[in-house]
Amino acid sequence: MILFAPDSYGGFLTAPEAVALAQQVQPALIGHPMADGGEGSLATLQWHRGLRMETVSVSGPYGEPVRARLGHHDGGCFVETAEACGLRLTPRRSPRQASTYGVGELLKAAQEPMVIGLGGSATIDGGAGMIAALQGDAPGVSAATLELLSLQDRLPRLRATVLLDVQTPLAECSAVFGPQKGLAQALVSPMSRALLGWGATLNRWRERRGQRPLPLDLPGGGAAGGLGFALAALGATLVPGAAYFARLTALRSAIQKADAVVVGEGRLDPSSYQGKAAGVVTELARSAGAAVWAVVGSCQAVPPPPLGPDRIIEIGEQDTGAFQDAIRRLIR
Repeated sequence: MILFAPDSYGGFLTAPEAVALAQQVQPALIGHPMADGGEGSLATLQWHRGLRMETVSVSGPYGEPVRARLGHHDGGCFVETAEACGLRLTPRRSPRQASTYGVGELLKAAQEPMVIGLGGSATIDGGAGMIAALQGDAPGVSAATLELLSLQDRLPRLRATVLLDVQTPLAECSAVFGPQKGLAQALVSPMSRALLGWGATLNRWRERRGQRPLPLDLPGGGAAGGLGFALAALGATLVPGAAYFARLTALRSAIQKADAVVVGEGRLDPSSYQGKAAGVVTELARSAGAAVWAVVGSCQAVPPPPLGPDRIIEIGEQDTGAFQDAIRRLIR
């Protein structure tokens, strides 16, 4: 038996879409869509759990109206922050002007307890826009203005679990993620200092409320351009997203029945083995004695087996025909 357990392929295919296309080529292929909290997590959870979906009008990364989805489940809500501030929502790449304000609007519409997936954001505002929305402030807060935001004592404490696909701390997120979002290299260091100052502001707010300050090097605090740190400051718990989805979807049990497990994502590289879906799937497959194959958009510096796959096929382009051809070649 071959189990196909892909993550999303960036903005090209969600994991459930990839499974459906692969099964058109090989109906005997067993699908098990995966996610790690990043873009596409909502679609994967919907596939496994059949959520009741709700669409909410919120502000996009640059204030434009967007229609963002919430998933209701088990008396709470699943929120994918990329629905409100995702890179896929706009071709514009001006991260100092991009805001997480729409994320705050989405959280205000959601029911607690919440599960919040981070990843794929266009922002590096440290979650300041989100906080402005939760406070009822006017839109317009961005990375360029985060130092001017005053934190109010009426901010809510969040009952939320936050799913991370990276462990990057607050100070490093502008260097690690800023350039891919359009941040000029000359602005990386000033943005890092601004985010650390913002983190100190959040900690002073916590101390005023009798709460301990968070370490500024909190793992995952830099996720989604610092949104992870802001959510943690409001009381949310940060957890590795891929391991969460593996437990939630009974991945270990599914792998026990497989002779080979196929991972998939847009880009396979060393970061894929630092808590992301492909790495977690591979680890569970190896522990079960299954072979590991990969169908990916591209790959770079992938470690050899057993950490990396036994076979890799690169699609090389965002085309459904190329994807299905790769599946044919893999299981021929």
